[in-house]
Amino acid sequence: MSIHVSDPTAFFRPLDATNERCEQLQHHPEWHFQSPPYPPLLEVLEGLWRLVKSHPRTTFIGAHVGCYAENLGWVARVLDEAPNFYVDISARLAELGRQPYTAREFFIKL
Repeated sequence: MSIHVSDPTAFFRPLDATNERCEQLQHHPEWHFQSPPYPPLLEVLEGLWRLVKSHPRTTFIGAHVGCYAENLGWVARVLDEAPNFYVDISARLAELGRQPYTAREFFIKL
């Protein structure tokens, strides 16, 4: 089962001059998930982790590098602890490109 529970971390941050996706979010305000009223990003991701862990016989494919391309350490931990969790790498090249050495090690380990 392919699952998508989050978007880039910038979509969960305040919409101000420090948000790298400010212009994009101004054009698409429906993509902005700042808390409140939405749950914080880490709460959403921990919910995903609990779901994957509680259904070990279900194969989950986490969209966009496990739904958290900006934090490959978190994704690697889930991959290590949940043999039923896989990732695709669609639409997150920018996030992976910002961490080339970490991304390289992540893919070598896979």
